[in-house]
Amino acid sequence: TLDRSSAASDVYKRQVDGYDLPPKFVSEGNTLYIKHGCPVCHGMVGYGDGPIAATLNSPPTDFRDPRGYRLGRDMVTISKTLKEGIPGNPSMPPFTHLKDEERFKIAMYISSLQD
Repeated sequence: TLDRSSAASDVYKRQVDGYDLPPKFVSEGNTLYIKHGCPVCHGMVGYGDGPIAATLNSPPTDFRDPRGYRLGRDMVTISKTLKEGIPGNPSMPPFTHLKDEERFKIAMYISSLQD
C-alpha cells in the first residue's frame, strides 16, 4: 500500500479492481472531495472520522475498508451514491449539484483510498 497520510498527497493507489486510476483525476477528485465538504463527515483522508462523524445516526464510511461500503465500492456505485445519496439515510444526502465528471473524479479519489 502506498503512503496516503496527507490529504494533499499525489501518491495514491494507481489501480483498483483492474482499472487504472489516472493520478491527475485522483488529485482533482481529492480537491473536489474537500471543496464539497466530504471531510466534515468522512475526514480529511476518508477514515470516517470527520468533525461531525460522532453526531451522526449512521457512522460515515471509512473508505479504506471495502466491507464498509453500504451500496458497493466500485467507482460507478460510488458515483451513483454521490448522485442519489443513500435511501433512508439522511446522513448521506444526494449531491445533485455535482456534474457527472466531478462525481467520477471524487469516486476515483475514494477508490484510491481502499485497502
